Amino acid sequence: MYIYNTLSKIPLIRKRFSSKFLFLAFLGIHVPLVSLIIYMLFDSVYPVSLIRVSVLILLFTVGSTIATLILLNKLMEPLVVAKKSLDNYLVDGKIPELPTHHTDEVGLLLKHIQSTIERLDMLLTEKSDMVDLLSHDLRSPLSRIIALSHLIDLDKEDNKSADVSEYTKMIVDESQNLLMLLEDVLIMLRKAGDNEITFHLTPTSLRSFMEKTISYFELAAQQKKVKYHINIEEGLIVNIEPVMFSQALKNLIGNALKYSDEGKNIYITSIAESKKLLVTIKDEGIGFDPKNKDKIFERFTRANKQGTKGESTTGLGLSLAKKIIEKHGGQLQANSEGVGRGATFTIILPRNNARTHAKGFKLIKVNNPFKKAI
Repeated sequence: MYIYNTLSKIPLIRKRFSSKFLFLAFLGIHVPLVSLIIYMLFDSVYPVSLIRVSVLILLFTVGSTIATLILLNKLMEPLVVAKKSLDNYLVDGKIPELPTHHTDEVGLLLKHIQSTIERLDMLLTEKSDMVDLLSHDLRSPLSRIIALSHLIDLDKEDNKSADVSEYTKMIVDESQNLLMLLEDVLIMLRKAGDNEITFHLTPTSLRSFMEKTISYFELAAQQKKVKYHINIEEGLIVNIEPVMFSQALKNLIGNALKYSDEGKNIYITSIAESKKLLVTIKDEGIGFDPKNKDKIFERFTRANKQGTKGESTTGLGLSLAKKIIEKHGGQLQANSEGVGRGATFTIILPRNNARTHAKGFKLIKVNNPFKKAI
């Protein structure tokens, strides 16, 4: 794109691609005439003849035409680059790096192609993440429903009607949560092409919400003899999208349980600062190498390992949790002092996210996101 970039530096033809084209054509037309005049002025050896002039005009015209065609072909390189970039994206999914600073028609076309590909890639990623969310987070509740059903069968044999009633209630609650998750994700998938997807925030008691989320892992925690310790202020209210935020917490708490040995503890605390709220989930499990603190959030990362009881992992949980927290205008950070020394995951939410915007989402709330219950 050397010719195009060079001509774009000339003020008179900078803003119009047609001006660049006409500029080269003008030179191509007049170069033979100018060349002939210069030759006749400086050629004093041979007398000027009609045949000589005709031959020179023909030679200059052919040479100028060839040079002009080559330059015009070079001028069209931005369009060739744009076509190759689109082909590479469609075939390999590679996002191009087209120049976006030119102001003529072709420059604006390159800029729009670049922004369109980036937007399309973001939307495709959003859809892919929603599909991953379904594939990852539908497994756990379905497995739990199956486990509860088996417990009901066992309790029926032992005539423990009270336990059967409790398990039945848990199955109903789990099924309702599963249905809500399906509805929300499907809505997001349907609207992924819209400029903004409404992401409703609901004022929620953080402690009650956390306790309800932890109860989801009650049976698994009993089997591992892992204890949860909650230090969250009773009156703390957060504005969240309940179903999605619950999935993020389940992924984090589920990981803490998965990577904890029998008899260990999991500590969940909150710290309210002037401009942000920190919610930490700390375990005494296998931990990770501190240099991998960013890699563990990558999808299908190799930094993920099996749980202490051989529990499988898809490599999606932390990635999805991070994305959901970011949709709430927050951040998710991971820390560990090393392998075998536990891990700490910190959710950082803004103290006022009344109009926080994440990519492609609009967060809506009614009241202050953090307040004391009266």
